[in-house]
Amino acid sequence: KLPPDLQSEGEALLGAESASPQVYRPFIEKAEAGVQKKEIEAILQEVRKGVIERLTAKLQERGYRFLLEGGTPEEVLERGQPVKVQVLPEEDYLVLLKVDQNGAVITRFVREIENTEEVDLEQDKAVARSWCTVYKEIVAEVSQKIPLRIEHLVEPDEVDQIDYLQVTRGPKRWRAKNRLKGKTGRAQEREHP
Repeated sequence: KLPPDLQSEGEALLGAESASPQVYRPFIEKAEAGVQKKEIEAILQEVRKGVIERLTAKLQERGYRFLLEGGTPEEVLERGQPVKVQVLPEEDYLVLLKVDQNGAVITRFVREIENTEEVDLEQDKAVARSWCTVYKEIVAEVSQKIPLRIEHLVEPDEVDQIDYLQVTRGPKRWRAKNRLKGKTGRAQEREHP
């Protein structure tokens, strides 16, 4: 089915008393491009859905836990929202995971801390290195079945920083105060459920 604007243009051409091929050709090209675009979008959505399903399944198979509110990991990712993956066994380490509209996987490794005394850059980088190794294995496994595009994987040793999210633990939930800045992290205020 054609989009409404092309449909009305096609009906107008069909209703015309006479028309040359030069008049029909641009319409046909636009119609073919519109149909191809819809087919490409449908294929991209199927690939994106497959990436989400396989990636979440592989993470769960390896024992990773999703910290969620409002649905399954697949539902949250389908809505274009990030999910938090708890890096095992350390509770304070998270990976924020998102799959964009084109199926590209975006991750950010963070550590939640209450105060700056908890910062241990070397230990944090070791945990981040461990996560990167596992993540590359998961990507390789998922890529065997479906095309998977990773948005710029930064190794912990490539940059001398880890993102720290300063939180206060409340009775119902944790709240982020801010991200700490310095050679150990990037500053950015953020709400944290």
